[in-house]
Amino acid sequence: MKIAVFSDSHGICYNMAEIIRDEKPDMIIHCGDHQKDAQAIERQFPNIPVYSVAGNCDWGRKGEEEKLFEVMGKVFYITHGHIQNVKRGYMNLALKGKEVGADVVICGHTHIPMYDVLDNMYMINPGSITYGKKTYGIINITQRTFGYELKYFDWI
Repeated sequence: MKIAVFSDSHGICYNMAEIIRDEKPDMIIHCGDHQKDAQAIERQFPNIPVYSVAGNCDWGRKGEEEKLFEVMGKVFYITHGHIQNVKRGYMNLALKGKEVGADVVICGHTHIPMYDVLDNMYMINPGSITYGKKTYGIINITQRTFGYELKYFDWI
């Protein structure tokens, strides 16, 4: 299964749509700022499941700030990261991941990509698809394997 991972789109959806058309993922994860962008992508690609959470810039919206679900036998925990204060480090997020029994923990918020494995728990921040170097992630997962690749979106 191929999963496209985005965060911090901040109202710009065309880059994600272009990536989705190119990458042809089986699933999409969006870690907030702005959750309405994930909803727009969901409408544009109705045959691809989208898991999204609200971020700190999703003012006035009643979206979930964290979500737990299973993919190919692995438990995923996604959040934007502001409630775990990830701009000061990932320890709170790692502790939350362990607390909820996650195998894969994904957040955004910092706009800076990060990938690490901590006690057999995959920790991912795809960066921002809108700001800075415009990054996103691709997860390839099977019942036996887990792979992650950070990718860059080239503006045309």
